[in-house]
Amino acid sequence: MYFDGLRCQTGSRAGVVFVSLEGKPIPLSFHLEFHCTNNIIEYKALIASLCATIAMGVKNLRIHGDLELIINQVTGAYRVKQLKLSRYKDLVLTILKKFITYMIDNITQRENCHADAMASVASLVGPVSGHDEYCFMVQVLRSLVVSDQTQFDDLMCSHVDSREWFVHIFNYLKIKSFPDDAGKSSCV
Repeated sequence: MYFDGLRCQTGSRAGVVFVSLEGKPIPLSFHLEFHCTNNIIEYKALIASLCATIAMGVKNLRIHGDLELIINQVTGAYRVKQLKLSRYKDLVLTILKKFITYMIDNITQRENCHADAMASVASLVGPVSGHDEYCFMVQVLRSLVVSDQTQFDDLMCSHVDSREWFVHIFNYLKIKSFPDDAGKSSCV
């Protein structure tokens, strides 16, 4: 499990990426609708991630986080100086007792980029009205081969507003038509 927290003007966000035993990533984002310090956000991201892990029935867990302070406080390598952080650390340790085994690793931000991306997604996409959760999927397309114009037409929008900046590119791709204006033609 990779976790990360993010502080922004509209609140706090958390991202987590679970990795199944088969290596399949399972991303999750959280909106934390309250303001707090960066360290507390990281603790809350860890706590939310651990709770989600328990809900999935996981019993053995490897935890990866990129904030050295939090990881080392939880493992006992660092002493907790602030009472508020101590309470969060104690809660994490209580939750960790629910697992048969667990390991906690401090990793680089680069290694934690997917959890960071999930926290960023939560900051960019607001809640859908009337819903506390929603799902989305990111699919990797390794190639997209179109063998004829009919398939291409099926892929393209049937209507493009002529005021849109991409209309000239769209027309060129669809019907091989350049704009009459030489300046606009050179942009395609």
